[in-house]
Amino acid sequence: MLEGVLSFKMDDTKAFFGFRVKGKDCTTYRHSNAGFNGLGMRMLEYVSQTPVSLMRLVAVRTELVDSLDMAPREIVEHYEKIKKKLAIQLIGNNHSWGNVVNSLSGGLYSNDLFVFNEHLMQMLDSKKLPRVSWDNAYIVDVDKERLEFYQKFVAPYNFGRYSKIVEELDSASSKHNGVILVREFSFDEVKAAKDDFGGLIARVNESSAQLSQADSFNRKYFEWLSEAPG
Repeated sequence: MLEGVLSFKMDDTKAFFGFRVKGKDCTTYRHSNAGFNGLGMRMLEYVSQTPVSLMRLVAVRTELVDSLDMAPREIVEHYEKIKKKLAIQLIGNNHSWGNVVNSLSGGLYSNDLFVFNEHLMQMLDSKKLPRVSWDNAYIVDVDKERLEFYQKFVAPYNFGRYSKIVEELDSASSKHNGVILVREFSFDEVKAAKDDFGGLIARVNESSAQLSQADSFNRKYFEWLSEAPG
């Protein structure tokens, strides 16, 4: 169930998010509060406040890393210097990428988007979590200068490039076809909204509701097929 536009209650929705640049994805993930009114709102804020040239720079230079791999010592030292300068607690003794990147969230960013901060040049790779069933996705397409909103549905839609991403999941959790494109906005539309993004989120929710109606109908149809004799 979608939250109201003004609700910021924490939820357990999961999403991958990030950039698309030069025809390729550079995406990380979030395991909570990743609905339209949570992470979706943060994405609108990021696009509204960030020059396209900086988005493109960050998207091109960012290295995707596996959370379990160890970060090189020189990288750890580099981030420790930044954190010391900003008077933030240092990284500690666990230098796995997961710990290093997550520990940087305490001051190098605002609005949950530390992965897009100018100080950070690595982010955890969403594709390293093949058994996660995503609820949403948010893509900053710097090639087309558009922000895309995606959502999970059960029906076999084929809207957008991520509609088939979970086919490799275990059979018990592979009854949907990934996340489908619900709505997209040009960067100009987002920037024109300034800090009032309620209208944009309402349009996303409207598109989602229309798809949900069709999804409910298709789900009942699939159940009828499975129960039909012969």
